[in-house]
Amino acid sequence: MRKLADGLKGMSAGQVRFVTVPVERYAPDPNRVQWNQELAKPLFQAIQHDSELPAEPAKPVQAAPAPPAPGKVHVTVGAAGGKDKLVERVVKQLKQRGYKVAKKVEKGAKTAESRLVYAPAAEPQASALARDVPDAVLTADAKAPQDGVRLVIGTNGVRLAPPAINKIGGGVKGGQKPCG
Repeated sequence: MRKLADGLKGMSAGQVRFVTVPVERYAPDPNRVQWNQELAKPLFQAIQHDSELPAEPAKPVQAAPAPPAPGKVHVTVGAAGGKDKLVERVVKQLKQRGYKVAKKVEKGAKTAESRLVYAPAAEPQASALARDVPDAVLTADAKAPQDGVRLVIGTNGVRLAPPAINKIGGGVKGGQKPCG
């Protein structure tokens, strides 16, 4: 640390340049960002080769719109080795959370992992569902239905995230005697 500090002696603030790594929205969680690999590559190459940083700082990526509400997400559930009781429970819970779940559960080839399969056009819907099904692997597939997301429940099962608390009930109002 001392060697680093000694190396900075005599450096003025005018010789320091702050740079931000370009980021983009992280699809499964709209509250997170991830590095935009394509836009960050020139910056990291300049650092790696100890050369001049890119002349123009990368422009910030526009925030993508928030994923749609559950009521606008069409979900088809596929049983691919998941236990029947689990599949039924997941379907019921998704409906309770407001998702538009297809009436019939599709049967598929057995697989270990659970997946959210979506067409590129349905990425916002997949992102919305990924918030509630965080264990499922997001899988883009051009052959997937264009108007929704397929939740494939494998032998390892799937876990739904706890529902958000929108309203806290109870409490004591002013002038009320809480103990009797």
